[in-house]
Amino acid sequence: MSGNGQAASTPVGQLLLARLLVAGDKGATGAEIKKALEPLVGHRWAGAALTERLGQTLADLESAGLVSLTRKGKTERGVLTTDGRRQALEVIGLDQLPPKTTWDKVKKTYLAARALGHAAPPTGPAATRFGGEPGFKAALLKTQFVLPLGDYPAIQEALDALAWTLLGLEPGPKFTVKAVQAALILRELGDLGKLGSKPDPGKEVTKLLAREIGARQSGKDELRLAAIRRWVDGDSDDSPLAPLELVAPRPTTTEDGEATTALDLSAFAKRVVEAARSSPTGRFGADKVFVAHVWSTLRDEPAFAAMGAETFKRRLAEANNARLLDLSRADMVEAMDPEDVRLSEVPYLGATFHFIRI
Repeated sequence: MSGNGQAASTPVGQLLLARLLVAGDKGATGAEIKKALEPLVGHRWAGAALTERLGQTLADLESAGLVSLTRKGKTERGVLTTDGRRQALEVIGLDQLPPKTTWDKVKKTYLAARALGHAAPPTGPAATRFGGEPGFKAALLKTQFVLPLGDYPAIQEALDALAWTLLGLEPGPKFTVKAVQAALILRELGDLGKLGSKPDPGKEVTKLLAREIGARQSGKDELRLAAIRRWVDGDSDDSPLAPLELVAPRPTTTEDGEATTALDLSAFAKRVVEAARSSPTGRFGADKVFVAHVWSTLRDEPAFAAMGAETFKRRLAEANNARLLDLSRADMVEAMDPEDVRLSEVPYLGATFHFIRI
């Protein structure tokens, strides 16, 4: 049970303050408060337990000087004090409540923004967009997948950024077939820069083919001439150009000279999560382990010894992007060992992760 001074800092206390803010000078009864808050907290408390929880929180807020309780007959109503109104406005991130603001508006806009971790609620067109289902989905996508977008993007903007991210590519221009083709070819060329505003897969594939067959320049007919030159320089049995082959995971060698085969991404992720769950050190909370501590556990295993810390982190980012494991950021670094934070940094698409979730 929260103490009197702490009630306003609990989620239930903050929801109650927000509901009373909408009620204004008229205030709200316990039944009205329960009806408003039940869809939000009914999964934790139900029936009499919820009534008791809300009643106790209301009493705590009264003791803290944030709520005034008045009784008329058998009906008790809660009304915010001046301090309570100020604190309720802080909860929803406003300096003052717009006229005729409803509880539904507070839930869909201000409380939803707070739930996503945004310091300020949306304003103007962003507020209208966020209040609708597509706009909220867009903001939720941005938060859940750490997309490099503003806090309140449009749904198509978020979908484009998500699609790029799920492909393991840096979000670029509008997600089209041509843009994806150009991006994949550029990645094969080792060019991880951002796509231009007008991607041209035909132009990029010329560079790819020139690299593969050793073309000297990109002029007219050069690819054709290069193909003939390579045939001339090939085996004497006049065999045609050999097609490119997909490369299977190559055996690597550990420092002891022991040969081992690199794990595929799924097996890599599975072993990493196993190691994180069994790690006796580096835990933060109940469900997170520092990347550096997991690497310390795995680095001597044959499948990991040859890759090094940087390759390990790169594959972690790839596995996270493929949803094979979940990485998490360190948001309260002042409470953490700075060396653990530094050694655990996994940069990816503008974000930096530090933990493996278990």
